[in-house]
Amino acid sequence: MKFSHSLQLNGVPEWSDHYLNYQHLKKIIYSFERAQYNANDADASANRLENESQVLLSSAPSDTDAQFVPHLDKELRKIVDFYSLKEKELSDDVHIAHEHVRLAEEEFQSNPSDESDADYSDDGDEPTNSLPTRRKSPAWYTPKRRRSILGQGDVETQSGRDLSPTPSNTLLPAYKGWIETFGRRSSFRRPRRNSSADRYREANSSGMESITGGIGSVDEANKSVWQSHDEFAIDVRITLKRELTALHTSLCELQKFTELNLTGMVKILKKYDKVTGSHLKSRYVDRVVKSKYPFQAQANARLEENLNEVTHLYATVATRGDVEQAQNQLKAQLREEVVWQRNTVWREMINIERRAQAASLEGDGISPAAADLLAKESKPPRVFNTPWGEVRLPPFLTIGTVQLVSSVLLFVLLLKNPLFQVFEQVEVQNCFALLVFCTCLWVTEVIPLFVTSFLVPLLIVTLRVAREEHDGVMVRKTASDTSKWVFQQMFSSSVLLLLGGFTLAAALSKYGIDKILATRVLRMAGTRPSVVLLAHMLVACFASMWISNVAAPVLMFSLVQPILRNLPPKSPYATSLVMGIALASNIGGQTSPIASPQNLIALEYMKQPLGWLQWFSITIPVSGISLLVLWALLLWSFGSGKGVVIKKIPEPNDSLDKTQWFISAVCIGTIILWCIERKIEWIVGDMAVIAIIPLVCFFGIGILTKEDFNNFLWTIVFLAMGGIALGKGVDSSGLLSALDHFVQSNVEGLPLYRVLLLLVGSGLVVATFISHTIAAVLLVPLAAQIGESLTEPHSRLLIMATVLTASAAMGLPISGFPNMTAINLEDEVGHRYVTVKTFLRVGIPASILSTLVISTLGYAIMTLLGL
Repeated sequence: MKFSHSLQLNGVPEWSDHYLNYQHLKKIIYSFERAQYNANDADASANRLENESQVLLSSAPSDTDAQFVPHLDKELRKIVDFYSLKEKELSDDVHIAHEHVRLAEEEFQSNPSDESDADYSDDGDEPTNSLPTRRKSPAWYTPKRRRSILGQGDVETQSGRDLSPTPSNTLLPAYKGWIETFGRRSSFRRPRRNSSADRYREANSSGMESITGGIGSVDEANKSVWQSHDEFAIDVRITLKRELTALHTSLCELQKFTELNLTGMVKILKKYDKVTGSHLKSRYVDRVVKSKYPFQAQANARLEENLNEVTHLYATVATRGDVEQAQNQLKAQLREEVVWQRNTVWREMINIERRAQAASLEGDGISPAAADLLAKESKPPRVFNTPWGEVRLPPFLTIGTVQLVSSVLLFVLLLKNPLFQVFEQVEVQNCFALLVFCTCLWVTEVIPLFVTSFLVPLLIVTLRVAREEHDGVMVRKTASDTSKWVFQQMFSSSVLLLLGGFTLAAALSKYGIDKILATRVLRMAGTRPSVVLLAHMLVACFASMWISNVAAPVLMFSLVQPILRNLPPKSPYATSLVMGIALASNIGGQTSPIASPQNLIALEYMKQPLGWLQWFSITIPVSGISLLVLWALLLWSFGSGKGVVIKKIPEPNDSLDKTQWFISAVCIGTIILWCIERKIEWIVGDMAVIAIIPLVCFFGIGILTKEDFNNFLWTIVFLAMGGIALGKGVDSSGLLSALDHFVQSNVEGLPLYRVLLLLVGSGLVVATFISHTIAAVLLVPLAAQIGESLTEPHSRLLIMATVLTASAAMGLPISGFPNMTAINLEDEVGHRYVTVKTFLRVGIPASILSTLVISTLGYAIMTLLGL
């Protein structure tokens, strides 16, 4: 979470103007960064320094230090002034609360409950007034008395200042309310027996006991105000308890105020040092910030003293002197207050974020689900005029609803209508209906992709599409056997291999190893724009190999922000850089078996899966040449960035600690074992067993926690599981063989290369419009069957070419997660770096060129390897 969001979430809303203005200081730092790109004017004069930091900057300060420190001083003075004022106010309130507790006891003792008929009529009826009259504020509560409590003297004699309206010496409104409650004491008289008040008290005796702590019936005269059942005593206890709780919460919030601002100072100075290459953080924090009163030990000690005083007062009022119980109750109240405030602020932040996203959607790049949601919330009902009158469409009738109903209707027709019977065997026809239905749901995305995956085993079992051989005859499995069989297929070795890849990615990302390595590699790229572009593309591709092409673009776009911030608006080089990272991340999805789910699906359908070394021997040349081709395409489309000044990335100060070295060793060791798996197969059996090693190492010793495990991309896991189950169902039902006969009739006699071109061409088109993983789910089984049916089987070659083409499809914003991330990236004024037109102009040629590399260089390498 960004620290600016943390301030909103953890700060007191009413004090929002008095916290460190983190966002403002960030903008100043970014302005310094922008100025460094034009850093030829070394004669910039330093601004006037504030008194707080004259000593700090007296020894030859840099220009940026001299300009930045006054802004820090201004923020620091704001924090110190507010803290001093608030501490004085709360200290006064603690003192006043203490006096109120004492005076409540005195008031109760000086006016004991007694029988009095002064307020009642002589004939024994009820009081002349139906409600007891409250007297004015007690005699002891006067402004002069209050100033005496605070030791302030007369208002007019305090250096000519009018103290009455200031927050620190005006009684809090809540205190005024309960002081007036003391006035009830004089006018409350015990009514005679059998009066309405007596009957009311008897009827509510159980409820009253819960308020008073369950005290038994003892002589009222012998009780203190903290134990009495008297109305005055009960009102005082309830109100004092409420206000002491509020005072305790305010004191704790003031403690948190100091901690948040100190953290903010450290973070903003760390960011400043990183951007400018200075070393201001340690000097300013140690010599300036910590020298101020709010950040000293005596300030914290005074707050603790006030908190202890409030706790003891609360114990006197509410827990009969039990301090430990008082502490527990106050802490519980504080937790409830903090949770309520956080929930409220968090909801507001989410609503603001959603409104901002909704306002930025202008028609391009909107998913059907988002468009339907916006239509339901913002658009009025659609009305059509017909010869029979107006027809008003209901709100639920949207494009998504029509697509869902159409898919279900087609599914039912394929199952039941004889006109739609394509195959004679029931299980084959049922599987064909299942395949068409799931394909429609995946393509339209009317329901989430992983939900469709859950439908796959449900329909496979209920439609009984799986078959097995008995005495040379294929018979349908029973529902019981089918359920056992399909779940065995879903949790395959490929799924565990995917979890191992997620574990490596989580550890590398959580401990910043990926960012450290990427920063050090990018630092070697220099400042030439065209080389910087190529370096970012190479790093994005390499990151996608190990942390998936979902996390890699997010990492790279965060690293490239300093460059993007300092480019002019709508700079062609900015567009080129964003597009380069997106395209390279897609290409990176080819490079390793764990880079994307479609690669694992390909391994699942190979009778003899490729080893890691064989995979690398194909993908590294193909991906490398593809990157160079795409780099040349971007330079041709957007120019080489001539005239763009890029600052050299500073040397990262952070070195790897012991934990990071251990993570790196486990990751490298796991990858090496995967590469030599064929030679140690007699020990490990399968690559999935090796994937267990990082799971045990990282989760076993606490490097990763159960929260990290819960944050895995489980939607992708279940999407892959559903795809595997569907492919196995298509194979088991006999539908794949039937489709193979149809395809063979069209490709019979064609050479291998012609078949390859047909497959990669159709795969490119399909994967451009739907998810790469779904494209692999649909096409990889077909490629495997076609490859097996050739005169000389080449199923692994066709499977590999098909799955590489799925990753190379990147012609539209919806063609893969990197593209969706890129199109949502905006500059400081809300302009997108890339648009749909950008993808149409660059993404489609990039997809075609990458597919040509696969079908030429890739085909040659796979032929040499004997696939």
